Amino acid sequence: MKRYVIFLVIIIFLKIFGFNFNLFGHQGAIWQVKVFDNLLYTSASDGKVIIWDYKKLTIIKTIYSHNSWARALHIDDSNIYVGGYKPDNKLKIYDRRNGTLIKEIEYENGSIFTVTSNENFIAFSGSANRVYLVDKEKFNIVFNYKHDAWVRDIFFDGNLVYSCDEKGVVIVYDTSSFRLVKTLNFEYKLIKIVKFKNKIYFVSSNGYLLNENSIIKLTNSFTAAYSDSNKLIFGDKDGYIYFFDGKLKNKLRVVNDGILSICKYQNSLFISTSSGKLLKLDNDGTYRVTYFPNNFSIIKKTKIVENNLYVLKFDGTLLKYDLVTGKIIQKYYKISNFEISGSKFYIVNLKNQLLLDSNVLFESLNEITLILEFKDLLFIGTYEELFIFKDFQLFNYISIPNHWFISYETNNNKVLFGTSKGKVITYNIIDNNFNIEDFSDSPIVKILNGIPITFDGEIGKKYKLDTNIYDAVVFNSRIYLSTSKGVFSFSGNSINNVLEKKGLVFLESYNKKFYAIDYNGSIIIFDENFNEYGTLSEKHFIISKIDSYSDILVTTGGSKINIWKINGEKLVLLKTFEGHFDVIRDIKIIDKNRFVTASSDRTIKIWDFSGRLIKTLSLHSGYVWTLDFQNGLLFSGGWDGFIYGYDLNSGNVIFEKRFSSKITKIRVENNYLFLSFINGKIIRYDFLKDKQITLINTESTIWDFDIYKNYLVFGDENGICYIYNLNNEEIKKIHIHNATIFSIKVFNDKIVTGANDNSIKIIDFSGNVLYSYSNFKISVLSIAIDEKKNQIFLSEGEKPIVLQIP
Repeated sequence: MKRYVIFLVIIIFLKIFGFNFNLFGHQGAIWQVKVFDNLLYTSASDGKVIIWDYKKLTIIKTIYSHNSWARALHIDDSNIYVGGYKPDNKLKIYDRRNGTLIKEIEYENGSIFTVTSNENFIAFSGSANRVYLVDKEKFNIVFNYKHDAWVRDIFFDGNLVYSCDEKGVVIVYDTSSFRLVKTLNFEYKLIKIVKFKNKIYFVSSNGYLLNENSIIKLTNSFTAAYSDSNKLIFGDKDGYIYFFDGKLKNKLRVVNDGILSICKYQNSLFISTSSGKLLKLDNDGTYRVTYFPNNFSIIKKTKIVENNLYVLKFDGTLLKYDLVTGKIIQKYYKISNFEISGSKFYIVNLKNQLLLDSNVLFESLNEITLILEFKDLLFIGTYEELFIFKDFQLFNYISIPNHWFISYETNNNKVLFGTSKGKVITYNIIDNNFNIEDFSDSPIVKILNGIPITFDGEIGKKYKLDTNIYDAVVFNSRIYLSTSKGVFSFSGNSINNVLEKKGLVFLESYNKKFYAIDYNGSIIIFDENFNEYGTLSEKHFIISKIDSYSDILVTTGGSKINIWKINGEKLVLLKTFEGHFDVIRDIKIIDKNRFVTASSDRTIKIWDFSGRLIKTLSLHSGYVWTLDFQNGLLFSGGWDGFIYGYDLNSGNVIFEKRFSSKITKIRVENNYLFLSFINGKIIRYDFLKDKQITLINTESTIWDFDIYKNYLVFGDENGICYIYNLNNEEIKKIHIHNATIFSIKVFNDKIVTGANDNSIKIIDFSGNVLYSYSNFKISVLSIAIDEKKNQIFLSEGEKPIVLQIP
């Protein structure tokens, strides 16, 4: 092993690079867009600088520059200059050819908004108000001067350096002598300095174009500006661009959000926006807008191994899900890539070191994009290089300039590799030969059944989708593709859209289930017929509702559902999954096979205990807050004021009724519905005769009540428990809590209450406190009771508590 590591270090120093691979574009606002030497450069609030092939709309290289916004960007013949936002407020200088970090210069206690250079100096400034001039050869600060406000732009004109600030002040220095030439005062916030027809102009945020001799009002606001010798181009906060050649020529809306940066190259404009859009505007008689792909996903890679799903996020977190229970069983941090082969778990850390059992096997300044162990060979792919190791020795390698190795497929004694610029390499293990094919100009995102699949929609040589393809997987002998327009299936002679659901980025299949991972990391599970089965998520929520049946307990928190097996006073988690798109407000177990949830997403969902979604009911137009069940009928009440009766056997709605207030609780007894409302009322409603009687009318919201024998028991927001008979006569009024009572259950002549004062109480009908527990960490939002076993189940954080009733 030592010999292996030493040998690899020798290889590393032969070729040093500092680039990373990124298939998608930026996340968040793109602050700067620049074109230099036929390449497009962008910097954004995700801290990255991306280098694009602007003709193919594909990413060539990525520099993970800052841990905060990469706010300022400048390119020259030698270097890339990136200025960061606080707290990573450094000017970072990279070698433009290989991405190596050359120098870091910290900018006092401010953020860097602007950076530029000429033959001799680098100039940068920002919210610390001070302009720094840096020697371009030695990278040391040689001069600085101060504004009284945030500096928004710097411009070199020969030996003169201009800087402008938010108070409208322009300072001009001669860099040959470092003497002040002049100070100009304008009354408007200045955002940009441009040279137009051999004159220096200043652009204000409120739509003025200014110089020493003129003030021209053009429009109401500007957020960006660009100049060439004959034309000025402006952008505003509403997505409009303006063309000016001495007069304001025309106005064109190109996007629906704020324009942050404009750059021109040949006959194309490149425009970036506050929402992370990057677009190319061509004028070929009519203006044509082409969008670059942007990275709407927080997920970088997924993989299923046996019963475990691994999900790697761009922030370096690797989550390991147990697909039987749906629970996250392990988290890893500071990971940039991983691979699992048999019992071997390869991890790439953020230093681009490939680790196995904590031993460093390989190290590179470039991101490691591909790891494959196949037979007795280990393949490692990075920028321009694919290394092959055998018995801890370099066995072979292949170099392809400007390509990343990003995908693979094994087939008998052959391995197919796909690159970021469309090459397919076939490697024969037996004779140790390579064959390289120019398949496409687009990244090969997957190779399945020998078919290369590209980012721009190509599926082999014969088929092409009119959309980007993010991922692909084989499921039930067909290839399934995740795209910006949903999920498509491909069988070799046909392509069909099987799921129109958008935002699904990565696909996996396992054990006759289909897993689609969306842009925010939620894992949506489908059965073989693409019926939604459930959703897994990283989200953690405090338990808000509980229901029990026999030896099963179901808890909900936020939109998460947990199914537990009750084993004495212990609980064993059987399954966890996401249930809704918003908070679950109530849960009701129907029988040993089914349970029902109601949610603020306005739906009711029926599930089985494996987590499979049986049916979704969209009856309500507002939050569905409460459920109850009796004799095959499911009753629901919502904040739209409606109650519905749904026959679970026939699948029909048998009645509906609207009330004038939001419903907080529904309870069915024989042919009566008892309803509480947010306005403090409790009524009895005969749903067969459509008659109602008001039983309680208070000034406090009633969140829960229970009916026991001939008693109605409820609590109010003052911590008072009321006992009434069903003839509307008050029997008892007991002040037992110091805050809102959220949950009440009555059984065996005992009343159990849970409240916002982090306590539960057990009292009798005379008001005597039989049991009190007040050391919970949070409010007691829900209670379930097993009368046969004399047990209480209640919420505290993410795990329910079992209490044996004394």
